[in-house]
Amino acid sequence: MKAFEEQIQKYVRLPGNEIIIFSKSLEHLAFMHLNPVTAGSCIIDAKKKKVHCFGLSITLHLQADEKEDTRLATLQIFGEKNG
Repeated sequence: MKAFEEQIQKYVRLPGNEIIIFSKSLEHLAFMHLNPVTAGSCIIDAKKKKVHCFGLSITLHLQADEKEDTRLATLQIFGEKNG
């Protein structure tokens, strides 16, 4: 099994810029009731203290905003600006 920082997770960004990161075994659709504005996949890199967001959600028909979602998720998880 890969180290945590190498595992691909899924995420949604909510209105108000809150990021929810969850297991790839769940569907983005489970978060539809929260009205996400972007969605995709992410990799948490603990060594570099960065969360890289990318891709899209097929079930929600939403695309990741790679630059902004990466910035917000990194800030939320690590509490500092790294991207």
